[in-house]
Amino acid sequence: MLSYKLLYKFFSVLVIIQIGLVFFMIAKSNTTAQSSIMEVSAPQNNFEYFNTHSTQSNSQSSLELKANSNQKIKLPILMYHHIATTQGVPENDKVGIGLRVAPSIFEKQLQALQSKKYSTVNSFQIQDYLDGKSTLPQNPILLTFDDGFKDNYDNAFPLLQKYNMTGDFAIITSVSGTGEYMSWENLKEMKSAGMGFASHTHSHCTSAIKNGKNGYQDSPSDALEKPCSKFATQERLTTGQIKYEFSISKKLLESNLGIKVSHLVYPFGFYNQQAKDIAKSLGYSFATTVEPQTDNFTDFGTNPFALERKRINGQQTGEPNGFFVK
Repeated sequence: MLSYKLLYKFFSVLVIIQIGLVFFMIAKSNTTAQSSIMEVSAPQNNFEYFNTHSTQSNSQSSLELKANSNQKIKLPILMYHHIATTQGVPENDKVGIGLRVAPSIFEKQLQALQSKKYSTVNSFQIQDYLDGKSTLPQNPILLTFDDGFKDNYDNAFPLLQKYNMTGDFAIITSVSGTGEYMSWENLKEMKSAGMGFASHTHSHCTSAIKNGKNGYQDSPSDALEKPCSKFATQERLTTGQIKYEFSISKKLLESNLGIKVSHLVYPFGFYNQQAKDIAKSLGYSFATTVEPQTDNFTDFGTNPFALERKRINGQQTGEPNGFFVK
C-alpha cells in the first residue's frame, strides 16, 4: 500500500509540473506575438517616427500639450518667402532681396532650431491638436513659406528632409506649375514626404484695403462669386470675390493633394472682419497675417483668424541672427 501511495504522489507531482510547463509556453508564445506586432507597427521612416514617438525627458512625456482648441500655446510662427540666393535680382530691388534667404543660411537656421530643441509641426498636426485628436510635441514651432515659389521645392524641401523637419507651404493655386512657382507634382511629392500646406488664395489679391493706420475697410456686399484681378493690390474686393478666392484655392488643394486645408494665409497680410468670417464659414480653422509676433505665443482661442508671425528677413551671408540667437 505504501508503494502505491508513493507512486500516486509521484505521478501527481509530475502532472502538476507538466501543467505548469504548458502555461509557461503559452505565456511565452503570447509575449513573442505581441513583440512581433510591435515590430510590424513600427514607423517605416524617420519622419513618421519623429512625429509620433517623441523622446522622454525628465520623466515627462514630450507629448505634453493638452488638446484644447481654446488654448493659447507657446508656438512661434516663422514667415519665409524665397529660399534662394540673390543671383539675378537687381541691386535696387530691395523687396526682392529682403525676401530671399540663401540655402546655406537656411540650413544654419534649421541647425539653430534643432540645437534649441524645437520640434517643427505643420497645419495637419495643429488641426489634429485643435480637434482634440492628438497633442503637440514639446517646443513646437511652425515654419511657413508664402507664395509657393519653385525654390521652396529645390532648396527648402531637401533641407527640411535632411533635418527631419516639416513646414506649411502657402500656395497661390492659379499660378501653380507656371513660371517661378511649384507644380502640382512638386506639391504631391512634398505632401508624401510629410510637408503641410495652406491656402494663399487663388489669385493673391488683397482681401481688404487699408483705411488709415490700423484699420481695413469692409468689402462691398455684392455676393456674386467671381475671381479678382491676379495679384491686385488696390482692388477692393466684394464679399463674393473674397469667398471665391478663399474657397477655390481650398478646393483645388484638397482635390489635387488629397488633404484637408485648415490654414489660410492672407495675401499681403490684409484682412478685415468680413474676411475672417468668410474664412471660418468655409471651413478654415485659423489664418495667419504678416503682423509681427512679438512673443512666442499663438492664441487659437481669442483670435484664430488673425494669427501673427515672425518675419524672417533676407540674408545671404554670415550667421543666423534675430530669433535664432535669442
